[in-house]
Amino acid sequence: MHIIPRVGGTLLMIGSVTCGAADLPIDSRGKLTLPLPRQPAENEMLVIKIWVGAISRGTKIVVRATDQEIAGTIVPFGIRPGQKAGMHIIPVPAKAVGDKTVSLRLEILERGARAPRVPTRLEIEDAKLAFIPVSQRPAKGKL
Repeated sequence: MHIIPRVGGTLLMIGSVTCGAADLPIDSRGKLTLPLPRQPAENEMLVIKIWVGAISRGTKIVVRATDQEIAGTIVPFGIRPGQKAGMHIIPVPAKAVGDKTVSLRLEILERGARAPRVPTRLEIEDAKLAFIPVSQRPAKGKL
């Protein structure tokens, strides 16, 4: 559980499910499957936190739902050669959420490459699911 201070003195608690780098379940096609501890509540959104290791300049990490819809792309800027790219947060599409698991596909797109490839354990160091609170938007015309 992470506790993050919010404006106004209230605390925001973000729960997460984690996998260590050694047991990160990425298969030979880049499919990452993580256990889902529970379904998101009505006022929550499911995200995946991805810790990226050292990658080459111009490299992109594409995160897709298993139906190939792009959930998000990680494009680190300003990192020095050999420096880790840090943690990035991508919203998890509803299509990726099953009863008890979340399945996403990760691809590495290197500058000048003709086709994507599967990330290595050094490029994707860790991944965690997290629930973050969201507020409902008022209906159009109502405040």
